[in-house]
Amino acid sequence: MWSIETLDTSSHDRAAFDCGVDDLNDWLRKQANQSTKRGSTLTRVLVKEGEGRVYGYYAQTAYSLVGEELARAFAAPLKYPVPCVLLARLACCKSVQGEGMGGALLAHALRSCVRVSEEIGIQFVVVHAIDESAAQFYERYGFERFADHPHHLLISLKTVRKLFPA
Repeated sequence: MWSIETLDTSSHDRAAFDCGVDDLNDWLRKQANQSTKRGSTLTRVLVKEGEGRVYGYYAQTAYSLVGEELARAFAAPLKYPVPCVLLARLACCKSVQGEGMGGALLAHALRSCVRVSEEIGIQFVVVHAIDESAAQFYERYGFERFADHPHHLLISLKTVRKLFPA
């Protein structure tokens, strides 16, 4: 049985994690815990119950679309910042890729955004996909590409609420 838990370095083994992308592997091993302690991101990990080994993870943080990025997202200038959640990272270990774990992590992340949106204003979830394959993954779940940046995508909370109720 799988579970998704908040990263706890005393009980979650990140050493064997390998998603095939060094930047994502290194961030989990070297930065995730510090980012959580600073309060800049929250990292959740996919583990098998009774095991501490991490098989996948995602990290989220508060975000605003402002200025040029806001204009790029909507292909039109908007006057005010738009409150968002940034899905900063999402990765699965190569040993479970193709088994639907990425989709499970994404659904968990989006459901958490719905819960947060009941307390504070959030209009979109934004991702900065690492490559074209990742961008296509997010598109399968309803994310839309920014008007002029093909690896930056967003999905409205209105759509998220329909697809992934809390």
